[in-house]
Amino acid sequence: MVAAWEDDFTGYVVDYGTFPDQKRPYFTLRDARHTLAAVTKASGLEGAIYAGLEKLTGDYLVRECRGTTGRCSVSNAA
Repeated sequence: MVAAWEDDFTGYVVDYGTFPDQKRPYFTLRDARHTLAAVTKASGLEGAIYAGLEKLTGDYLVRECRGTTGRCSVSNAA
């Protein structure tokens, strides 16, 4: 889950889900079809976790969310 907070502590859920996306609403660890190791092609558990976090933060840090519409846009600033 990604949450955002205003100065007055008003909070918003910006996004939620799994990474990598399993493309279904319910799954268990045992039957997860898409794994971090397969998606990131990183070596070892720690490498897969690190690569997954880099991917997620890269995707989220370029988004700009404003107001109560629940809509986010991708910033062109690099």
